[in-house]
Amino acid sequence: MAQPIVPFARPLFLCDEVVARDRGKVDFLGAFHGISPATYPHVQPKMCVVAHLSGGLGDVTTYVDIRHAETGRLVATTIPRLVSFPNREVLLRLVQRFGAVEFATPGIYLIELCCEHMCIADTRLRLRDLTSGTAGGPK
Repeated sequence: MAQPIVPFARPLFLCDEVVARDRGKVDFLGAFHGISPATYPHVQPKMCVVAHLSGGLGDVTTYVDIRHAETGRLVATTIPRLVSFPNREVLLRLVQRFGAVEFATPGIYLIELCCEHMCIADTRLRLRDLTSGTAGGPK
């Protein structure tokens, strides 16, 4: 069996929910790139990571990791998911859902999209400090 060709991703984005509509339309509800918790640890009840992938070929295993940027500590991950690219021109929308992710401290967290165990795209999620409203850690 031939090795799959790993796709490339356009920028990832985060939202509360993704709702499919008729005629191929999709609503992205509650887009965000930062969270201002009232207390720590903070549990984010749900969030979606949305990616648009193209240029892949064959069956590709994907998953999303959330890591604390400063320490590299894994905070959460999704179950690996197989996606299929019948040809290199296909544009595929991938939505990975998280429920009840606990963020122990303020700071920057990396949301990493992995295909075939390689990070092909990431975005930052900023959890703001309770006192200053900025992300914790070094500047």
